[in-house]
Amino acid sequence: MADVTDNIRQLTLKEHFPQATPKDITDYLESLRWIEQSLFQWASIVESSEDAIISKDLDGNLTSWNRGAEKIYGYSANEVIGKSVLIIFPPGQKKELRSILARIKKGKQIRHYETKRVRKDGHMIDVSVTISPIKDIAGRISGASVIARDITEQKRSNNQRLSLAAIVDSSEEAILSQTLEGIITSWNKAAERLFGYIAEETVGQQFDMLFSDQHKDEATRLLNEITASRKITEHETHIQHKDGHTVPIALTLSPVYDDNSDLIGASAIARDITRRREQEQNKELELTAKDEFISLASHQLRTPATAAKQTIGLLLEGYAGPIGDEQQRYLQQAYDSTERQLIFIEELLRVAKADAGKIILRKETFNLTTLVQSILLELDSKFIERHQTISFRSKPKELQMSADKNNLRMVLENIIENAGKYSLDGKTISVAIAQNADMTTITVKDEGVGISEDDISRIFDKFSRVANPLSDKVGGSGLGLYWANKIVRLHGGNITVNSVPKKGSTFTIQLPRHE
Repeated sequence: MADVTDNIRQLTLKEHFPQATPKDITDYLESLRWIEQSLFQWASIVESSEDAIISKDLDGNLTSWNRGAEKIYGYSANEVIGKSVLIIFPPGQKKELRSILARIKKGKQIRHYETKRVRKDGHMIDVSVTISPIKDIAGRISGASVIARDITEQKRSNNQRLSLAAIVDSSEEAILSQTLEGIITSWNKAAERLFGYIAEETVGQQFDMLFSDQHKDEATRLLNEITASRKITEHETHIQHKDGHTVPIALTLSPVYDDNSDLIGASAIARDITRRREQEQNKELELTAKDEFISLASHQLRTPATAAKQTIGLLLEGYAGPIGDEQQRYLQQAYDSTERQLIFIEELLRVAKADAGKIILRKETFNLTTLVQSILLELDSKFIERHQTISFRSKPKELQMSADKNNLRMVLENIIENAGKYSLDGKTISVAIAQNADMTTITVKDEGVGISEDDISRIFDKFSRVANPLSDKVGGSGLGLYWANKIVRLHGGNITVNSVPKKGSTFTIQLPRHE
């Protein structure tokens, strides 16, 4: 086919240029083939481009439309050729088209102009366009070529980055980033306030500049953790302010990855914890002072109360001579009151000791079944007085466990006795113990006044007493459950409560099994 075309071209050339030599004809044909090949290659490039490449005349009517334009705008070439380019403009944008055409007619190029266009499906997209004049063979401007790139995702990403940058810059916490070599790459305003350095003084510098000489090894260790892709959360340390003083901070370091999931650095969030440290220290001082006061007051109270109880006891037993019935009644009231005072003092001492962390568990292996039975026997007279029934179940029948027997006994006495106190006469108190491979469970269930959901959350607080129909009659210090919870937690266990007002409560103690 190419040979036939060349023959036709040779005849045409000889017709118009009879004096042309064979070499002239050969050169001419070579030039034509080169031009055709170049045009074909250019057309292929245009057609395969991901960018929209289109052309329009000076009236704004479309004259060409590549596959990139089809992909970006959603129209096929057949749908748009010969139509106004306004088909892809947002409504009311004729003024923009007139402005573009006016510049093109003056021979001016418009480069990387960002604007909006509308797809066939109605979606608005962001595009970056470069518009150039098209000239005919005589050099006259006959239209315009447009290369458009969809930058919607790029704009969205940029907006997200700008939004994130604004959040970071306005954050009250110091936020910075660094490379895997420990070079600081970003520094927000809060970092300037916390460390005293402005961004120009830190970006490009080593991360360890923020640490004193004796803590520079710590900076290296933290960076090694990040290199191993490990996140560091709320690491408490000290940094050195620009003016030389040290600042306690909580530091969180997170690995930063690129789009290929390769580790490229770390982000750091630093928070000044000076005030928190001061509050913690003040709280410790307050607790220490309070515990010392409670301990001292308890000891000072226990000695005279014990002496008073012993003296009254001697009087009741007739060591000072016979006493009448009325005297007996008054002395017994004084004796009972003094005994209650001593019980309260003992509770204060136990709580003070627990809060000071001075309780040492003395674990031993013992028969829990026997222990619970002895507690129920000890409290039996009180249950009989209230016409209450006791139910006890042990599974297995002889249950062995390892714990601090004396402290656990006091815990169980407190909870079982409370079950009776906060139940009306004639009700049933059920105690059950069970054991599996991991846990020993003790359950105390009553049919008492119950506890509201709001009150359950605070019954284990120190000095907490819940108002109910029996609370005034029962009395108490509000320390028993607080102390019981402390002892159970020291064993690695927990106490939970399920309760329905006017129906009753179930206290469940779970303790890890130790053989």
